[in-house]
Amino acid sequence: MKLDKVRLEILSNRFQAIVDEMAQVISRTAHTVFVKETQDYGSVLVSRAGEVFAAPRRYGVLMMIGMPMEGAIAALGDDIREGDIFISNDPEATRGMCTHLSDVYLWKPLFVDGELLCWAWSFIHVSDIGGRVAGSIAPSSHEVYQEGIRITPQKLYTAGELNQPLLDMILANCRTPDQNWGDMKACLAGLATSENRVNELVAQYGYDVIDSTVDQLLDYAETQSRRVISHVPDGTYHYSDYLEADMVGLGLVRIRVAMTIAGDEMMLDFTGTAPQVRAALNLPTYNHDGHWMLIT
Repeated sequence: MKLDKVRLEILSNRFQAIVDEMAQVISRTAHTVFVKETQDYGSVLVSRAGEVFAAPRRYGVLMMIGMPMEGAIAALGDDIREGDIFISNDPEATRGMCTHLSDVYLWKPLFVDGELLCWAWSFIHVSDIGGRVAGSIAPSSHEVYQEGIRITPQKLYTAGELNQPLLDMILANCRTPDQNWGDMKACLAGLATSENRVNELVAQYGYDVIDSTVDQLLDYAETQSRRVISHVPDGTYHYSDYLEADMVGLGLVRIRVAMTIAGDEMMLDFTGTAPQVRAALNLPTYNHDGHWMLIT
């Protein structure tokens, strides 16, 4: 079902309003000043395949738009039901979706009449997730086990029922259990808000129209991105920057990139970048395009 540009723009703005409201709900209901003041949280809508099609423009961490979510969805298998809510903070187990252990991700499948339409996702940087230091942030940590508890993708809720043993285990391994659960409940409120608003949208326009809108928004984003790239003169451009890692005795850690433009295509070559370091300065990328764009 091909939508005209006017209808597509209207629905794009409706989705934008949904994720903005998700973000506002998280900010206003979070329990810690840390979340309210630093805005270290995210809220997005994601296609069935794991591609972000709606993200806030003014609230929270805007880099969520580039996070790879396909791996996290694949890790869930086929046991996905209405009312399920999944949780993880593990960059390895989610194939690069989670950034570090302090960012706890919650995501929920949005069903309409038994059909999976899309996913609602949110994350929040919790005050503490365990590990060797209070706050769980120590650049000198040289292995992930020192950073805190690793939560592989699991169901926090199954068909609407809370997995209390899992929650108890998570909260027992952090220094700020009440604050963490309070902030996580803010994320859950954001997910519930998105579900209500998406259902209202489907009731107004129909499932087929909304489902088609998601695909067309992603296609439009690719078209516009290629148009922007095509305006850059063909050639190879070089850039280097450094992480200051004196606190862990590494001095300057180089990030180097060569960007080659050919028409509406772009290739990034990170030859010359420092290898993985024995400190909490690495970002698992799994060669996802979104990560490279964020770094660049």
